[in-house]
Amino acid sequence: MSAFPKYRGVAIPAIPAIPGATNSQNSTNSQGGRSQNPSLAPEPDTGSHAPETATADDRADLLEAACQGLPLDVVDLLAALDPDERTDAKAGRIEGTILKAFAVALVDRRDRGRGVVPASYIHRATCEHCGPVWYWHGGRIASCIWCENRLRGLPIPRPEAVVCGDCEHFVRTPHRRIGHCAAGQPEAIAGLWDACRRTCGRWLPAEHGHGGTP
Repeated sequence: MSAFPKYRGVAIPAIPAIPGATNSQNSTNSQGGRSQNPSLAPEPDTGSHAPETATADDRADLLEAACQGLPLDVVDLLAALDPDERTDAKAGRIEGTILKAFAVALVDRRDRGRGVVPASYIHRATCEHCGPVWYWHGGRIASCIWCENRLRGLPIPRPEAVVCGDCEHFVRTPHRRIGHCAAGQPEAIAGLWDACRRTCGRWLPAEHGHGGTP
């Protein structure tokens, strides 16, 4: 059975990475049009699912509608699904609204991996581990969806300027107010002033503030 029904009425979880997924040259883009890619052909029904009722055109329309308006290819959408879910999607047994939510979540995850703020992240929140972040709601949170970027060493776009001296990557020199960025961000020859405020995707809150030590 497809795992999609459990997502009805709840947020779609983080999407697993798609190894080598790119927009295919053999299928249509997100602006519409019917794909002629053979991957849209329904897989044989093994008897573990309900009888197929959707026509081939209906199945293709559902998948293409899920990608409509998004920088996402139908082939990439199918590749992100589990095998059982892929079979159900090709057979038209997954609701269009659920496919659309999955497609949006997939695009959002790709954007975050590139350090790009998804369109729905319009609020400022403060994560205990990441500091100030763009989010779909405001307030303080114990952990956030950007924590994946932090753990993978990927940039985290900030909703406001941050202080170099409060970053875990700030390594002080013998001068009590100057340091260097251990994350390799641009700096003057002499280093960075600890009170310098700037927008930095590599900034992470130091455990006790005031940066590191030489």
